[in-house]
Amino acid sequence: MESKNEKHKTTKVLIAILIGLVILGIGVFAGLSAGHFRKAQGNRFMLGNVGDFGWREGMGMPGRIKEGKQFSLGHQSGEITNISGNNLTIKNSDNKEISVATLDETSIYTNDDSIASISDLKTGVKVNIIGRPNSAGVVQANIIKIQ
Repeated sequence: MESKNEKHKTTKVLIAILIGLVILGIGVFAGLSAGHFRKAQGNRFMLGNVGDFGWREGMGMPGRIKEGKQFSLGHQSGEITNISGNNLTIKNSDNKEISVATLDETSIYTNDDSIASISDLKTGVKVNIIGRPNSAGVVQANIIKIQ
């Protein structure tokens, strides 16, 4: 037969477990609500379809609302078909030609992650690009990686 003291300990343990479950439930609810709130405010995760410069919602790098428009970083790949100064034309896997602008802050890497320069970019070279389109639709490259 359980003593009064053992029943009291068992009751305390059950109450502690119940309180823990309530706190966990509140945390899960708050986390889900915060995610929903961020979506409602436009703080969405964006990923450009690899090989297709069609920017669309999904997983990946965070986008943000700026002046009523959705801006996001996207990852694309293709072959360089033209180089004019600091501007490249890339042909992706859908045979779409995309204009890409390199900036002073654009980082360029080789396929073994060594640092490269714009002079390493040549017609016919395949590249991966991370960047965002400007208002004219030209992708401003943050990172270019030579394949």
